[in-house]
Amino acid sequence: MKRLMIGCCVVVFALVGCAKHSIVNDPVFARKVIDAVYAGSLTSIRDSVSPKFELDDAWAMDMSNKVKPEFGPIKDIKLNTVGQTTPTTKEMIWTVTTESSTFLMQLVYDQDGKLLSIQLNY
Repeated sequence: MKRLMIGCCVVVFALVGCAKHSIVNDPVFARKVIDAVYAGSLTSIRDSVSPKFELDDAWAMDMSNKVKPEFGPIKDIKLNTVGQTTPTTKEMIWTVTTESSTFLMQLVYDQDGKLLSIQLNY
């Protein structure tokens, strides 16, 4: 009986480990996004973006040049609200706390959980 319970636990842990990790409400991924924008290059998140993603490194560099001087280093990022959700998109709004102030980062994901859009509201 003990072996059966251990075997069942191993199977459950294996299934949980194999489940697809969603980046949609993941604060670690949201931090990667804002770090990429601050760095002026979206290369570090390229594998997580939708083929319909229309932003590029030029946009990231432009945003970096605007946001970094005004807000300073990032201190924290927290999920603010879940925005509009449709059958094909999900929206997450994150509060980004910086040395000087806060601003909102809106991330929109497609039905496959890939990043579709980034918007900074400050």
